[in-house]
Amino acid sequence: GPYPYLAAVLDTGVQFTWPKDRKVDGSAVHHDWSNLYALTVYANEIPQVTSNRKVIAYDEIGVTIKYSSGSAAMTSYLVQGSPYMTFTFQQATPNITLISPTTFTNFSRTSDGSSYKVKMSSGVTYKIYVLGGASLQLSTVSTSIVGSAPFTGTIRIASINQQTNQSWSDTESLLDTSASTYASGADISYSVNTDNTATLIFAWKIVAGAAANLLQLTWPHHRVSLQRPNMVQHVQYLGVRGYQIGILGNIWTMKLNLPEVDFYAPRALDTSCIQMLNQYLNYDVSQVSPGIPGDFYFNGKSIARTARMLTIADELGRTDLIPTILALLKQSFAPWVNGSTKATPSYETLWGGLVDGSALNSVDADFGNAFYQDHHFHYGYHLYTAAVIAKYDPSWLTHGRNKAYVDELARDIGNPSVLVHYY
Repeated sequence: GPYPYLAAVLDTGVQFTWPKDRKVDGSAVHHDWSNLYALTVYANEIPQVTSNRKVIAYDEIGVTIKYSSGSAAMTSYLVQGSPYMTFTFQQATPNITLISPTTFTNFSRTSDGSSYKVKMSSGVTYKIYVLGGASLQLSTVSTSIVGSAPFTGTIRIASINQQTNQSWSDTESLLDTSASTYASGADISYSVNTDNTATLIFAWKIVAGAAANLLQLTWPHHRVSLQRPNMVQHVQYLGVRGYQIGILGNIWTMKLNLPEVDFYAPRALDTSCIQMLNQYLNYDVSQVSPGIPGDFYFNGKSIARTARMLTIADELGRTDLIPTILALLKQSFAPWVNGSTKATPSYETLWGGLVDGSALNSVDADFGNAFYQDHHFHYGYHLYTAAVIAKYDPSWLTHGRNKAYVDELARDIGNPSVLVHYY
C-alpha cells in the first residue's frame, strides 16, 4: 500500500507505482510484480540519507513521513484508499524521477496551468496537481520532472487510467475537483449495539480543503456495511481485493453484524461418534503433562489443544474429566504468569509490544516472535486457553497477575484504546 498504489519509503525518496496490469479471471486477481516501482518523489535540497527522514505521525489508516534538511522539507501523507499520492513541500524543489526501465512518452501542462499529465511507457498516465504554488513550473530534465524553483505548497499525483466501462472524463473531472482536499489518516471509533451489531466510524483527519470534497476509495467489505454513503461509482481502481470505488465526505459510518462466538460446535454431536470420542478423549487427557514452556508458539498450540479437550469433555457430558483437565490447564498456564518459562515474556520498547525476550537476537527463534511475527495466533492460542480456564473457573482471573498478563497479550495483538500508548 497505500492502496491503490504500491509505495516504498527510502533514503532516495518515496517510490511508488500504480500497477496497471491487474487482471481478474473469475476466481482471483492477478498482479504483475515485475518493474515494481515507477516514480520516485523527493526534494533536491535534502541529502538522501536516513537521518533526514522520519515518521512524524501515524494511525490505523495512514502514516506521515517527513524528509528535511535545514529549512527545506518534504512531507508525504501515505493514506490507505487515497486515489492520490500526496507530497507537501516547504522551501524545497520537487523532483519526480522515473525508475528504469520506465520512460516518458508524453508530458504536457493542462490549459489552466494547475496540473500536468505524464504518460509512461508502461501505459500508465498520471496527473500531477500543483496546489498553492501558481509560480511553480514543472519540466522534464532527462528522466525527471523537476520544479523551476524551491516551492512551498502541495503536489498530488493520481493515476488516470480507465479500468471500467465508466466514462473516464467524469472520473478525471472529480479527481480535479477533489485534488485540493486531503487527509493524513482517520480517527476510528466503534460501539457495540444491543442487536448484536457494531457501529464503526472513520472520521478522516482533514489537512487541507473542504471536508465534503474528500475523495477516498472503498473496498468491497466497506460497501456492504456503509450507511448512507455518498458513493461515486465512476471512480474505480482494481486492487488485490477487488474494485476500490470512490466515496465523498470525511465521515464513514458502518454497521457490522457481529458473529456469534461460542465455545461449542454449532451442531449437536452425531451419536455414532460419541463412543469413539470418549475413547480418544480418555487417552489424550492421560498423555497431558505440564512442563516448562520453551516458547510461545509450540507451547501455545499445546495448551490450546488441552483447552479444547475441556470443552469437548463438557459437550460429551464428561463431568468426571473437567476438574482434571482444568487443573492441567492452570498448571500449564502458571509459568507464563510467574516468569518461570524458558521463554521470557518481555516488553519491547522500540516498537512497543510483548515479545519473547529470549528470542531478541534471532529472527528465527520462536518463529520470529521478537520481531513481531505472527503474534495474532501465537498469543491467540494463549488467549483461548485463558478464556476456557475462566469459563470453568471465573475466579481464576482474579488470582494474582492472571488477568493483568492476559490483558497484555490481548493488547499486543488488538489494543482497543488509543489512550494506551504502550502498544
